[in-house]
Amino acid sequence: MPEDQQNPLTRGQQIRQLFDQCLDLTLSEQIDLIQHSAASPEVKKHVSQLLQFSEAEIELTQAVVNRVQLSLDIKPIVPQMKIGAYELIKPLGEGGQGEVWLACRSGGDFHHQVAIKFLKPVHSQIELARFQSERELLASLKHPNIAQLLDGGELDDNRPYMVLELVEGLPLLDYCKQNQFTLKDYLKCFLQICDAISYAHAHSVIHRDIKPSNIYVTHDGTVKLLDFGIAKFMDKDEVKTQTLPMMTLAYSSPEQVTGSPVSTTTDVYTLGLLLYEMLTGQRAQAVKSDVPAELMHEITQLTPILPSQLIQTIDFKRSYGRSQLKGDLDNLILMAVRKEPARRYQSVEAISQDIKNFLNGMPLLAAGDSHWYHAKKFVTRNPLASTLSTVLVLFMVALPLVLINNQKHLKVERDKALLAQEVAQEQSTIANRTTDFLVNILESASPLANKGEAIDLDDVLASAERQLAVGLDEQPKIKATLLSKLAGIQHQLGHHDQAIKYYLSVLELHQAEGNLSGQAYAYGQLGIMAYFADDETAAIEYQKKAMALVDDVADPKDLAWLHIRIATIDGFFRKDELVIDRLQQTLESLLAQGIEDQALLGRIYNEMSNVTPDKELALQYISLAAEYAEALNGRMHPLFQVRQQNKALKLKELERYAEAEAIFIENRENARKLYTEEHPNYSSVTAELGALYHDQGKYQEVKAIYAEAIDISQRVSGKKSLNYVLQINNMAYLYEDMGQFELAEPLYRESIELRQKYHSGSPYRIASSRSNLARLLSKMGRHQESQKILDEIIPIYVAYQKSNLQNDITAIANFIGQNPSTATCQSAWQKINTLLPALEQLSDKSWRRMFNELRLGELAYECGRQELAESLLSAAAKKSMQIYATGSDGQKMIQFKVNSLLD
Repeated sequence: MPEDQQNPLTRGQQIRQLFDQCLDLTLSEQIDLIQHSAASPEVKKHVSQLLQFSEAEIELTQAVVNRVQLSLDIKPIVPQMKIGAYELIKPLGEGGQGEVWLACRSGGDFHHQVAIKFLKPVHSQIELARFQSERELLASLKHPNIAQLLDGGELDDNRPYMVLELVEGLPLLDYCKQNQFTLKDYLKCFLQICDAISYAHAHSVIHRDIKPSNIYVTHDGTVKLLDFGIAKFMDKDEVKTQTLPMMTLAYSSPEQVTGSPVSTTTDVYTLGLLLYEMLTGQRAQAVKSDVPAELMHEITQLTPILPSQLIQTIDFKRSYGRSQLKGDLDNLILMAVRKEPARRYQSVEAISQDIKNFLNGMPLLAAGDSHWYHAKKFVTRNPLASTLSTVLVLFMVALPLVLINNQKHLKVERDKALLAQEVAQEQSTIANRTTDFLVNILESASPLANKGEAIDLDDVLASAERQLAVGLDEQPKIKATLLSKLAGIQHQLGHHDQAIKYYLSVLELHQAEGNLSGQAYAYGQLGIMAYFADDETAAIEYQKKAMALVDDVADPKDLAWLHIRIATIDGFFRKDELVIDRLQQTLESLLAQGIEDQALLGRIYNEMSNVTPDKELALQYISLAAEYAEALNGRMHPLFQVRQQNKALKLKELERYAEAEAIFIENRENARKLYTEEHPNYSSVTAELGALYHDQGKYQEVKAIYAEAIDISQRVSGKKSLNYVLQINNMAYLYEDMGQFELAEPLYRESIELRQKYHSGSPYRIASSRSNLARLLSKMGRHQESQKILDEIIPIYVAYQKSNLQNDITAIANFIGQNPSTATCQSAWQKINTLLPALEQLSDKSWRRMFNELRLGELAYECGRQELAESLLSAAAKKSMQIYATGSDGQKMIQFKVNSLLD
């Protein structure tokens, strides 16, 4: 049986494990570890690519180091060398800063072993400053859980060193595992770590690099903190203490990865990460991805899964389980790892105290301060006394409560009835006036009202706006409701700027009335409309204002809608974990209150379907949302049509193309009946059907459908509309896939020009459109023009934490095309190899991966890398048989291109 089949870890887990083991090693140590690893050759190759080194680079690096050492007359460190009163015995290890040696000091009966750390001979001023800073810091710290500095100095060549206490033991996690720690053992061990960090903080030192590999446990169970290499003294004003870009992302705080000021709460965050890993055996962050941009997003945005939930998903074999972690320890850890420093424990002493409280059965700061929570803890500690006290208290309190309760109950019920009657009357009035207003709008559109002449919808809406402008000032709630109706109509028509205008009027009315709930509604709607209008900055600002009013919304349904709108905006920016958390809490709150509002539940499930990574679960959510829409309004209604459209998209993602196509076709026919063909919604439904055929390689069918969608968009919404921009971009992509580059170029350029002129609120979307053009120009041989675009847009992709894989492939093509030579190809080949891990992260069933493999295969072929070319081109050909419809144009074109190169 192959080695990787014997290993219980998946291939991805093996890669991650080996990669993590290499992170803190020098280049030579990394190579040695990989060579002697029991992992399969594929895993070793993948890790080597992730570390991005080659044999040529290793030889070159070593040659440079040797030459520099020779020119500087630097003597190597060797056994038996004298360092002050110490004699070197053997090397213990080599790290990023330098090397560490075992040394001995002997004198008569006195025999003492130490560790001596030397700065590497060739170093920068920053590295020298870090080494000296670490030595200075350790000199100020005398604590039993911190490896002590014993001495220090410089060699004859001015190379600094420090003599350290020799720590003989095991790495933290290995020690815990070997000694089969109980939950209590883990927590007591963690308290030792906290004591050391707390002591450092008391001496104005922030560690900034707390992670398992920096913590050892001696054979007698004493914890020892090592490596204060990036620690530093606090400034007088600690918020000015900036972070250094030297850290392990898996154990970094949000403020460290963003370059924000750090403080003692930075160490609190990493202590929380450490405790999470100690108790679960799994890291809290940097688990699913090695891509830096994705790691940055995870660290700054996503809350880790609860420890008690995590251990249910893994093979967890310890003396404790979910019930021991659930509640207090979940809360404690998540409070420590909150993204906002101000919301964490504000000191290490605070988290230590909560650990002690947990061990003693006392209430935790992280659990809040409800009376019931404190009472429950008291009962746990004192069961007998609690029982007697409870009986006595109940007897003393019950009688007066019974007497008073009837009066209070009658008053509350009376007040509730009066309030319900007032609310019902107000809602009835608003509903009646809304109906009257909409009837007037319809009547104004009648040919009889316009002397038999047809009237444009825009004229009807303008008339409605004039009616509102001069009336209903004495009834602001009704006026606000009617303006919201007009805003909704404009939104459906794709007139988002006009919708924003109406919602701003709604906001002003609610502000004048001091109606905070109404203001929250308006801000939520404005945020959504701003995003549709391509103004992402405004969308975020409106969302912040909506969130600030959450506590001012009393009605549970209004509050639920507010949370849904906030979540919708987060969903636009792919903050999926935040959306899921908010919507699940909202759903639980509604059900707990017995509220089963079909509109609310349908919208929640619709939004959940957009962010749930599990495709099957997402399909279940959207199916529920569609059922609620049908129950509310029937099948021939815009809401049901939208939900069905989303359902078809989920089916397409699951490659259930026949089911998706059936819904798209039905929706298209229903859209014709609901809207007529002269409507943006009909155009959008048509375009989605075309996209389905495009993904299946049915180019001829797609071309006719895209052309129809473009024609409708231009006639109905005009060239300024985002709908038109999207449709011509789709057609350009189709022409590019068909190899008709000269037809694709003007459409890409028109799409970019319209985005820049009328939809400039999203720099990333503009950059994405320009990326398409850069790719096309590169295929057309216009490499310099293509590269100029890439140089401008790649920083935007980085800023928005988007993958640059496609742009990197285009850049390699430009690099080869501008200077074709053996040297260029050698360098390009190395660059291609660095991209392969990112390519492999894409789904095997992704047409994007298929086209990327095809393009890289072509480039490898151009450079004479036959083996790599055959591998990539064959992979693309195989995927075309799986992804594209049998006998489709797309399938035939890829097969022809691959065969022509490989035959």
